[in-house]
Amino acid sequence: MIRSENDRGIAIVLDRRAPTFAKVLPGLAPVGDLAATTYAFYGRRARWSRSATPAPGAVRPPAEAEDDPKTHKWPSCGLGAVIITRTPLRISFAGGGTDLPGFYRAYGGGACTSAAIDRYIHVLVNEKFDKSIRVAYSRTENVDRLDDLQHPIFREAMRVTGVHEALEIHTIADIPSEGTGLGSSSTLTVGLLNALYAYRGVLKDPAELAEEACRIEIDRLGGTLGKQDQYIAAFGGVEHF
Repeated sequence: MIRSENDRGIAIVLDRRAPTFAKVLPGLAPVGDLAATTYAFYGRRARWSRSATPAPGAVRPPAEAEDDPKTHKWPSCGLGAVIITRTPLRISFAGGGTDLPGFYRAYGGGACTSAAIDRYIHVLVNEKFDKSIRVAYSRTENVDRLDDLQHPIFREAMRVTGVHEALEIHTIADIPSEGTGLGSSSTLTVGLLNALYAYRGVLKDPAELAEEACRIEIDRLGGTLGKQDQYIAAFGGVEHF
């Protein structure tokens, strides 16, 4: 839909309402490759980030948008690109508590078995039109300086990744933000790091994301939690750590 040269948008209808929309949108037509059509419409490539666990049936970027395995860099893209990551929550089967520093340092290690589930936290990162920072979670913060950001995980993740200004971050969770016992804070930290690094054009592997999330939550913020939540959020699947 083009209202003017400076005001463009795409209408995507994915269900049986399409025939109804087609009556009022004569140009509505099925497409074989949604991603390629979107690229062509806007005349630029989109930025991509690999989620910890890719969505079933997710559209992969075209070949030229794949990361370079030698440099672990995503190709540079135009302004206005949005990064979206989807990171799973978890359930723990055994070993909870052995991942705490007080245990594994005293006994020479720990062992946990965990599984990622089909409930997620989505993180959206977009360049802001000015130098300020806007973060939306269960509340919304608008600040001019990173130090003024009150949510500690967002603040420290931005510091670690080197993104200090002109940023908008939104989170969407499939569950309440607190008290579920599904490792939501660690899932948020992993997904946020993944999105912020991708925004900078840097690809981190799951182990790096998990370890950096641990450093933020345990070392920098002094949290009394273990490491299984960060690792299962980063690796996905069913794992024994």
